[in-house]
Amino acid sequence: HLSIRRQRQMCIRDSINGEATIERIIPPKRAYRFISSSVNTTTSIKENWQEGVNNGDTSTNFNPNPGYGTHITGSPSGANGFDATVSGASSLFTFDNVNSNWNAVSNSNSNTLSAGTAYRLMIRGSRGIDVTDNSTSPDTTRLRMKGTITSPAINFVVPTAQLNPTNDNFNFIGNPYQATIDINNVLASSTNINTNQYYIWDPNKNSRGAYVTVDLPSGTNSDGSEANQYVQPNQAFFLRTTGNNPEVVFSQADKVNQNLTEVFKPSSQNDLQLTVQLFAQSNSTQSYLTDSFMVFYNNQFTNNVTDEDAGKLGNLDENIAIINNNQYLSIEKRALPIVGESIQFFNNNYRSGQYQFKIVVPNFEDVTPYLVDNYLQQEEELNNGSNMAVSYTHLRAHETGRN
Repeated sequence: HLSIRRQRQMCIRDSINGEATIERIIPPKRAYRFISSSVNTTTSIKENWQEGVNNGDTSTNFNPNPGYGTHITGSPSGANGFDATVSGASSLFTFDNVNSNWNAVSNSNSNTLSAGTAYRLMIRGSRGIDVTDNSTSPDTTRLRMKGTITSPAINFVVPTAQLNPTNDNFNFIGNPYQATIDINNVLASSTNINTNQYYIWDPNKNSRGAYVTVDLPSGTNSDGSEANQYVQPNQAFFLRTTGNNPEVVFSQADKVNQNLTEVFKPSSQNDLQLTVQLFAQSNSTQSYLTDSFMVFYNNQFTNNVTDEDAGKLGNLDENIAIINNNQYLSIEKRALPIVGESIQFFNNNYRSGQYQFKIVVPNFEDVTPYLVDNYLQQEEELNNGSNMAVSYTHLRAHETGRN
């Protein structure tokens, strides 16, 4: 879903003299996107992503180039380049890595786009939709960015000053290149950055999107998401630091020739993999995946929480996670199970009444796993080497606890 202007020149030359126009196609869904620019613009965010216009009041809708651009909101009066809405709620955010805060972008009419700067942008569709009506059907749009591409002769470095040095803290990073990159290569060149997982936002999950934890180096995940170890052009993501003076280093050698819609490969590890997915029942016949986690079992791992385990990022809607030593995990790597051992689940933010766990059970030897419901005082045997579906009703007066 990418169209690059001046593509012929990019293929046959080491660099481009002047500016390139990049187009990122966004499929129709009203959801946040984690996005970054691959060019440095001299013109504003408004000139690029809003097609040079903004609505000064809620009765106006400027759409100079149908099928292009999107609304960026943040003012009830259309001030600071934003499109007016009744609430004035912001739709464009950056993340302060040092202080671990989301911050609304202050304006779109003077702020420019820089390669590698990561944003969280609510994309409702093109500028042709009615931004004042949340029930309006979204449509496909194209976001344009015009500017200079990062020089191929120079590494792109996210310096220590822009990262949080505290162990296990999350840092929001953007792909600075107009190319797919292998995150494993990036992490191998970086300093004090966790190399075991990274985190993306998949807008196709749930009703509003959700985080996906990608295990590395294999590039697998438990969500059925198409996220893998290959970071797409214009994609932003989260990494975790492991110590003082962290640094993220991108180089030309990180670029790979991979299809933009490549599906995930099975895990290349020889671990036993337990996957738990939570589905919500939308009606009597349909359900949708809300969240998931996975556990890798191998005696090379420990049951203590280490850098190999992935902390959980909270979704807007349903969450499920593993609890270990008061820490919430989306991936845990544990020693082979023994009799009497248990794993505590966490879940919250229920939006429906009917749910179902879908559990992929590996072929454990010498042990039999059970799903235990602490609230109902019930347990169900999980057959080794099988796919199990366990349904339950959420009663809003309590949270369901399961082991």
